[in-house]
Amino acid sequence: MTLRDPTRVAPQGSRPPRCWYNGRRETPRPARGIAGAARDLAEVARGALHDLEVPRRSAAPADLPPPRRDRFRIFGDWLDAEPAGGKVAAADALARARDLDGELAILRFDPSRCRVLEELGLWLPPDEASRRFDALVAPVFDGERVRLSTEALCRMRVALRLDGVDEARRVRLLLRLLSATPAQIGPPDTRGDEPHPALATPIDAASVAAEAARALDRNLGWIDRHADLRAWLEAQALAPVPPGGPAAARWRLLQPAFERVVALHASGGPVARPEVARAILRAWMESVRVAEAQQRVTDARVTDALAGEVVKARLRALGEHGRRAGIAEEVGAFLDERHSERAAVVASYLLSL
Repeated sequence: MTLRDPTRVAPQGSRPPRCWYNGRRETPRPARGIAGAARDLAEVARGALHDLEVPRRSAAPADLPPPRRDRFRIFGDWLDAEPAGGKVAAADALARARDLDGELAILRFDPSRCRVLEELGLWLPPDEASRRFDALVAPVFDGERVRLSTEALCRMRVALRLDGVDEARRVRLLLRLLSATPAQIGPPDTRGDEPHPALATPIDAASVAAEAARALDRNLGWIDRHADLRAWLEAQALAPVPPGGPAAARWRLLQPAFERVVALHASGGPVARPEVARAILRAWMESVRVAEAQQRVTDARVTDALAGEVVKARLRALGEHGRRAGIAEEVGAFLDERHSERAAVVASYLLSL
């Protein structure tokens, strides 16, 4: 297979071939029949070509970009899957759920309670899950404030995974958690944690948004179906690159959701608003400029790594969505100004496909 760099051989505005076999344009054989795999392979190959031309200064391995194809999950698609498609009878599942209720009633520490709660979420039949949803979520809140404890975070995670519960109810919970301000989140409550555990995960206000962002990443289809969630993400996507720390970590988790919004509005579908996609991509170009200016006046060695990851993700998104949003020339010129940056080079290649 020969990969051609379209920034070298293709005239402006053309659609260059991706790969060639024996002089003919073809989908790479490893990617045939797998939606999104050809673009995944082309992106990784262009990054590898850049690394050959411009040796990396670090020996650390480069992370693979987020895949467009559906990945095979060893546990979800193989080990945990019922090969015959069988399901546990509702009565048996309910009996198991009642056994777990008994275990939960006698457990004291949050980590063990969390393990039982997660099992409970797997066993609850749809009707029972819907009936119990409010009771499961109630301990997460103290009036208008979000409680911050190991068990509260676990209850958020389990509640958002309950497929038997109406989607709109889970989206309302998700939005409440995503939009909670630091003033609306209580102080960390560690009274339920084991004393001197061998392994411990620190919790802070950012943990609430992180749980919600991970749940949204598993359910990106919610964005297409719920205008209130989409409106919140549209507003947040326009924000500049966070300076680092928890804010940057949160934005990195939300990046797939932001890109889903852009893709939806650039799709030409019934709810698409192309001007929103263009506004977000232009805001991302400006945020990259601001981040670069800030880096020039500080020591590049102490630039926050998470903020740098957000910048790279936004550059990639410009290449991924710029053409469909109708601003390919504008994005192309922006990326060409950064021809020495690996992320911009790969994004420019994506833009040309």
